[in-house]
Amino acid sequence: MKRFLFSLAYIFLLGVPAAILFYFIKEDFNCKALFIVILISLIVGGIFEIWAVKQRRRDKFFIWEYNSKSIIGFKIYGVPIEDLVLFLIFTPFFIVTVWESVKRLLVESEELFSVIMLVGVIALFISWYFVYQHAIKSKY
Repeated sequence: MKRFLFSLAYIFLLGVPAAILFYFIKEDFNCKALFIVILISLIVGGIFEIWAVKQRRRDKFFIWEYNSKSIIGFKIYGVPIEDLVLFLIFTPFFIVTVWESVKRLLVESEELFSVIMLVGVIALFISWYFVYQHAIKSKY
């Protein structure tokens, strides 16, 4: 289970909230624009991540490393496949769905949608808090 911790964190902290929000805004969603954003993210972010990982200890501010116990193990130029795929796809998807949801919330102001957004934001911060607490405990 520890081997999938990195992937599960991305799925539960970004993927699930984005999928829930997407369900409510799918009719207003421009999938072609999202695809272009994700493609740009994969190219630019992928190149930067590969470069950052290749720097290793030569960088005096070395902060870019992966715990081999919490990743699946497949790497592309030193970057775990789940980081390239999950981070560079889920992050733009999450950001765009949150942006579109907030726009819809401000324009339509539906009560049910407002309650769902509020509960979602609270749940998101609570889940981030628990992941942070788990990370702190695992350091010691």
